[in-house]
Order: sequence, then C-alpha cells, then structure tokens
Amino acid sequence: MAVPQLRQLLDVYASPYSPGELVFPDIFLNAVTDEQKAIRVHDFNRRISKNIKDVCESLGIQSVTPQYARNSFISALAHHGVMTAYIDYAVGHATSEVSALLAGYISNVTPAMMQAFNEKIFIVPPIQ
Repeated sequence: MAVPQLRQLLDVYASPYSPGELVFPDIFLNAVTDEQKAIRVHDFNRRISKNIKDVCESLGIQSVTPQYARNSFISALAHHGVMTAYIDYAVGHATSEVSALLAGYISNVTPAMMQAFNEKIFIVPPIQ
C-alpha cells in the first residue's frame, strides 16, 4: 500500500501495472533509437536527482542520489531478512541479482527473524 501522496503521483504519471512493462513509458517521449532513449533516460534521471536534492535541502537533511535511496531500500530489506526473491522483484530485477551481494546481511539473520519480518510483508510458509 502506497502512501497517499505517492498514490496520487502514480495515478497521474504511471501506467497501470503490467508485468514486464515500463511504469513510466512517457519517459521516452518520441525517442525511437537506443541512443535517443538513453539520452531521455539520462535527462529524466538528472531531473529526478535535482528534485531529490531540492527536497532534501528544504527538509534540512543530507542530500542523497536516487541510487543511494534505492540501495538503502535494498539494504534495509536484506538487513531485516526479507527473502532475496522478493527484494529482486521489488526493485525490478529480472534475475536473482542481489542474492550474492546480500550474503553478508542474510548470514546474520536467523530463520526466526526472517520468518517474523517476512510475515509482516506477505504470507509465507514456516521456514524449516
């Protein structure tokens, strides 16, 4: 469940959920070639970075990049023992890209801790 402000933004700018499809297809505008698409994505990311910086400054907190925020999200989930398959899905990975990277976090999490946290997110069978 998204916070109301995020839900409002998604309702305005995002496409309806469809597996494998872009959340924000308008990012490409009229770009057709791979080079044009890469330029559009770069410009879009630059604007997002600037907006995040402006928000952080207005809140009086240290500025972060979108990549830092994304990595922090991944790290927080892993630290709490969320299953790597869910983390990969949540951040849009097509394969289990984070499993090896998260081995250090996950090795510190007991099966009981993992079970307790995962139950807060979704229904999961007991870990044997």
